[in-house]
Amino acid sequence: MRFHILTLFPDMVMQGLNTSIIGNAIEQNLIEINTINIRDFTKDRHGLMYKTEKDHVVICIARETGAGGHEIGSRLAGRLGFSFYDDSVLDLMIDELNEKMPGIGGKDLHFIKQSHVIKEIAKAGDSVIVGRSCGHVLMTGGIPRLSVFIGAPYENRVRRKMLLNNQDRREAEEFIRKTDKRRKTSYDYYTGKKWGNPADFDICINSACYGIDGTVDLLERLVQYSLDKKYASDLPALFPKISPASNCSLNLCSVTPESAPFCMATGLLCFPISHLLHCHSF
Repeated sequence: MRFHILTLFPDMVMQGLNTSIIGNAIEQNLIEINTINIRDFTKDRHGLMYKTEKDHVVICIARETGAGGHEIGSRLAGRLGFSFYDDSVLDLMIDELNEKMPGIGGKDLHFIKQSHVIKEIAKAGDSVIVGRSCGHVLMTGGIPRLSVFIGAPYENRVRRKMLLNNQDRREAEEFIRKTDKRRKTSYDYYTGKKWGNPADFDICINSACYGIDGTVDLLERLVQYSLDKKYASDLPALFPKISPASNCSLNLCSVTPESAPFCMATGLLCFPISHLLHCHSF
């Protein structure tokens, strides 16, 4: 029996398979597995799957309320020298569009304009975009991007909002509930997907384990690592200076929607199962 696996990380996939029950089957010639690096088929000179045809790197960040996604995106853009786009900037750009579509108005027209703006941003230069279903918008437009989801345990998010917004617990919890509900409702309606599903992202990070600066460090190193044409088999070298909280471990983990809550709660760096990564502790 012969299998062909399409993956971004062929060396890591084979390393995992060779040390499992599948490895025994391979040794006994019961099955044959060939890995194909899909980067070999990209036009980008670095083999990056999230660079546009004009060599622009686009990073899309979705986040749970209180997980620090906005601040992480802003700092990451500053570190990399990328342009940064959040709700306020996007709304200003959308308001400048005078497009009118017969029979379409309200939120539907706003989403269409928003999608147009996001695509133009991605084509214009290196950028970090926060929110507004930007990863899905670029995916449907055939525009490469790195999609990141940033979450954190509920209690951490509540405490962060209480501190930043000078709110009591009830106010912070209500703010988180309403904001996440609004984001989920919009995302689910306009994408036909489930908000926060790890399969729709390239990487999911629990920011509570590494802090704002630590999470920025992780993302910056991942981007720079790819730009330097290094390989996933050397990923442990990415994180020599990262010191997660004592109750957290630094892992790469294959994620399904069912396993995501556990992975996020225990501080894993979560990669979708579609990337065919096995769990690998550093």
